[in-house]
Formats: sequence, C-alpha cells, structure tokens
Amino acid sequence: MLPALLALAASVAAAQAPAKGYVVRADSATVWLDLTAADGAAPGRAFEVYVEGPELRHPVTGADLGHVETRVAGGRIVDVSAQYSTGRLDDGAALAGQRAKLTAVAPAAA
Repeated sequence: MLPALLALAASVAAAQAPAKGYVVRADSATVWLDLTAADGAAPGRAFEVYVEGPELRHPVTGADLGHVETRVAGGRIVDVSAQYSTGRLDDGAALAGQRAKLTAVAPAAA
C-alpha cells in the first residue's frame, strides 16, 4: 500500500511542477517561448526567465539536485499558439536561449 501511495504522490507532484522551456526570441519587453497550452501556457499566466548556474549535489548522498536558477525577468503570457506562446515582460530583460518556466498556478478558492 505504501509504495502505491508514494507513486501516486510522485505523479501528482510531477503534474503540478511548472513546465520549463526556452526563450525563442526576445524583442524589448515581448518574448516568444516554446511553451504551449499542452504545457499549461494560457493568457494571463505568469512566467519567469532564468539562467542556470552551477550544478547542485547532495553532500551526503551525492544525488543530483539540479542547478542553481537565477531569475532575470518575469512576465505574463499574452497569446498561445500551437507551437509557441508570446509573453510580455513586467520586469528584467530576456535573451533568446535563456530558460523559461511557468509559475505554479494558485489553488482555486474553496
């Protein structure tokens, strides 16, 4: 029973993890991202642009914990097409090739 619960918890966590992609093009405050509706992109949804830094490893287990992420810009999705989305930056500046991620969606009010 416990392994089944752990597997369920892992799948729910993965489904709620923000989608990650790339800045395809940047022109002043307008950016094009390779994130689509299938990734969760929708008009009004917030995103962040970041650069990946050094790798993080657990000091005891040696497990790969990912990379340091340094936020460089943030904004909101304006339009979503079949292969990309367009966003408008609220702060910072972005360059093509930098990483982008949708921010977590706030839970609906009860």
